[in-house]
Amino acid sequence: NLCYDLSVTNMISPTEEELMSAGYTPKDDVIEQMHEPWNVPDGVVPEHLRKTHAMYETFMGRVKHGTNTPFATKIYKVVREIEEQIDELQDGRKGEFRSPLNQIK
Repeated sequence: NLCYDLSVTNMISPTEEELMSAGYTPKDDVIEQMHEPWNVPDGVVPEHLRKTHAMYETFMGRVKHGTNTPFATKIYKVVREIEEQIDELQDGRKGEFRSPLNQIK
């Protein structure tokens, strides 16, 4: 999982009051908070059953077929948007940026 990959051992989260005082405006006046770890969503392979050598192909296949989790979809879209911005900032060399996601074999 992402926390393991990034060696995250603690996650600090501001309180609802801190978020609001800093100017955060939640959608629908609700701030979703995580109070305990969540279960693995349906369709996600448990970590102990994952085949490291097949993870990229599995993930990209899910992206292609629209079968990944909503969270994975959001993360993927953010990464691709960042890459688009990088490509546009290439000082007249638009189109030269090559995504690392496309270079994995």
